[in-house]
Amino acid sequence: MPIVLIHGWGNDSHCWQPLLPGLLQLGPVIAVDLPGFGESQPLPVFNESTLLDALADILPDQCVLLGWSLGGMLALALAERFPRRVQQLITLAANLKFVADECWPQAMAPAVNHAFNEAFAASPDSTRKRFTSLIVQGDEQERALLKTLRQQAPASMAPGVGEQALALLASLDNRETFAHLVVPGLHILAEQDALVPAAVAPQMQALNASQQVMVIDGAAHALTWSCPKTLLQHLQRFLPAVPAVPAVPAVPGAAARSKQRIANAFSRAAGSYDSVATLQRDVADALLATLPSVDRATLLDLGCGTGYCLPALQRHANNSRLLAADLALGMLQFARQQRAVDADWVVADAENLPFADQSIDLVVSSLALQWCEQPQQLFNELRRVLPVGGRLHFSTLGPATLKELRAAWASVDDYVHVNDFSDEALLRTALQQAGFVIDNWTTDIRTLWYGSVVELSRGLKALGAHNSNPGQSPGLTGRQSLRQLEAAYDIFRSDNLLPATYEVFYISAIAAN
Repeated sequence: MPIVLIHGWGNDSHCWQPLLPGLLQLGPVIAVDLPGFGESQPLPVFNESTLLDALADILPDQCVLLGWSLGGMLALALAERFPRRVQQLITLAANLKFVADECWPQAMAPAVNHAFNEAFAASPDSTRKRFTSLIVQGDEQERALLKTLRQQAPASMAPGVGEQALALLASLDNRETFAHLVVPGLHILAEQDALVPAAVAPQMQALNASQQVMVIDGAAHALTWSCPKTLLQHLQRFLPAVPAVPAVPAVPGAAARSKQRIANAFSRAAGSYDSVATLQRDVADALLATLPSVDRATLLDLGCGTGYCLPALQRHANNSRLLAADLALGMLQFARQQRAVDADWVVADAENLPFADQSIDLVVSSLALQWCEQPQQLFNELRRVLPVGGRLHFSTLGPATLKELRAAWASVDDYVHVNDFSDEALLRTALQQAGFVIDNWTTDIRTLWYGSVVELSRGLKALGAHNSNPGQSPGLTGRQSLRQLEAAYDIFRSDNLLPATYEVFYISAIAAN
């Protein structure tokens, strides 16, 4: 069941990063940017009603809601409003009423809240730095956490949204909502929280004995950063887990790419990707043309990127459920905003999918699986989630890709500058050993042309296609090396242009007994 994550004030969906690997073992994950925060567009009118309506629009038919701080308060209101859609509720460091009154003293003092809001209106940047200090204040790892959080890029907020969200936070009152809540809930507070007093736990429990209320010792408001392992232990006990997948040993000597580095690179490239992705769109169109008709099925676009294939897949599959998955959270956020499709959005590693056995009928993936370093583990996973007769249609890059760039760099130094991709023999063997029958394999050689090596490099950077292999140069490339590269690449020049070859495999396979 999808787990929908709602962040707190002053943050965006990146605040969930420490929890994501563990959460993906519990179910598909949809990380939301609140309107006006992160990559999400602001609302014309920002208040509780419009905000809940906007969140309701992206809720799956059934889901688990997990909210932190302001996000927890919004998640509680959504659970009360949509008890059939919200199957379980989890709140982290979320009070029922953020600002204290005579009947609810265990909350932030009104004068303190007013002073903070006034300070933010007058000086947003310095107040956000102070906020970062407040969310780790009192934690057992306070100094280390503060250093870590200050190294993170601050979440973007549209003009005026920060003030509007603070005003909303001060006005929210979920006491009556909580008292009548019927959705199973787990509410986790932090012992050292400087914003939401842990002493409110008995008051919450007294309002609704059916809800689970607990306190984590030694932790501050930033629970996801403070104690992700402890949090996951509590979540695992509360939520039904996706069946565990047996680990497949890595091939000895296999190049170990950094998946987080790959994800970060593609997240950063989300906004520029489509402007340079001519080849990627052409390959996707060719792949989509090979798909069989399906009806009332579950489709997975694996490595969906900016979502180019999603509208066509939705049109192609009648009455079907569409899953959009990518390793890069930034790509998913961009796709969700740009593509008008009804899909469940999932942060997922293709080699360790967060889906149950035999739960997907058709997997489609265009130019994404080449980033997986262990083909056998990849295809074992894909076979696991497909039933007998389920289909896999994908395109991927072969080892002749960027052969000119690789040859040119080889004459400059001994470092690895160009990604290596699996050859046909290795992919065929891995597919067959995983239990697939290959029913079509087509190889296509595409050539793109550039005016200079710099132009080619800029295009690769805009795609997020950075070198992810070990053995690369530990420092920046110097001017002399670049001049040598340009001279070496120039031997391939034709009609005053430099070629860049792409070897594309189009593969369709059927899950066998």
